[in-house]
Amino acid sequence: MYDPWLVRVVLDMYDVRGLDWMDIAEPIGRVWGFRTSSAEVLGILSGNGRIRDRVWWD
Repeated sequence: MYDPWLVRVVLDMYDVRGLDWMDIAEPIGRVWGFRTSSAEVLGILSGNGRIRDRVWWD
């Protein structure tokens, strides 16, 4: 389960501001000081139907 604030911010940055999912985690940490990762962002977006068929590479 993700923090509701983080979900709201990630969806806003993806849907409204048009940021790519890989570019969302860094500004969240820099602007709001909330530690997150691109993997969490991808999980939030795919869990809310924004991204399908997700694949994560190391």
